[in-house]
Amino acid sequence: MKTCPVMQRLVTRLLDQHGVDLAYPEAYLKLKVSGFMPLVVERIGPARLSIAHYYLHDEWSGELVADPDVEIFTGYDQWVPLAIQHPPPFGYLVAAELSADGRQVERLNRRAQADLATFVNQWARNLKAQGFLDRATVVARKTWPPLTTAPVPRQTPESPAQLSLWQ
Repeated sequence: MKTCPVMQRLVTRLLDQHGVDLAYPEAYLKLKVSGFMPLVVERIGPARLSIAHYYLHDEWSGELVADPDVEIFTGYDQWVPLAIQHPPPFGYLVAAELSADGRQVERLNRRAQADLATFVNQWARNLKAQGFLDRATVVARKTWPPLTTAPVPRQTPESPAQLSLWQ
């Protein structure tokens, strides 16, 4: 199982810079750099994160389209990319799935997941080069007081031999 340490460092720095803590439910950060699509980082589950660029598809209706939208599992010390969505004709690719309780990666397509991790790390390098770390302005941000329930504990990935693999 491949991880995305470059994206993890970038997103962690962005969230810290702008006062958004992923431990909060519905944590959300939208940044804009002139000349580039806005970047949105949002918590979509107890140990899941979405990172996406959005563009205005239809000005009349205000319809936004993600290009791309990547789902990341944050429950291990190293983040694991799970899925990606691109606008048509590409669609949605699930490279790894979580267990029913959402606490660990249970199934993965090794090749697709490794390719996705490579893509996500390169995308993070591009975001840094585009100025999202040093020139971005905050468009929107959500953060709340801490949860009263305990956060999902971090785990170490199981050995690859223990994972159910897709063919």
